[in-house]
Amino acid sequence: MIAEVRAKGRAPRVCRYALSVGGHRPSNSLDAAATFAVRNSWQVGGEEQTFTDPHGAPNPELRTGWRLVRKQIRAGYADGVVVTTTSVISPHAEAYEQELLWFEMHCAFVAVIAPEAEMGRL
Repeated sequence: MIAEVRAKGRAPRVCRYALSVGGHRPSNSLDAAATFAVRNSWQVGGEEQTFTDPHGAPNPELRTGWRLVRKQIRAGYADGVVVTTTSVISPHAEAYEQELLWFEMHCAFVAVIAPEAEMGRL
């Protein structure tokens, strides 16, 4: 997916997504996502492409922030999303895999800074 975007002559555009704990903005996670994206020469969206949800919301499809990430992808404003770990999307392998399939169907990507071994992604 990333190579296809670059072949069109532009840098991939990404959203940042993180979970907040106790109502606090997850600045460290969002900053890490931005740093990761810049290191990969991706275009990082500003606050309008930065999304969060409260930690503990079980189904990613029901979270407001995650739905907004998907909306950015569907509208063509972003080519992918950057998260710190797979568990930010879902701690359940099945739900995580469903999200990966959704992104694949929409010709988009999920970039995970630190994949977790228990998700079977390493």
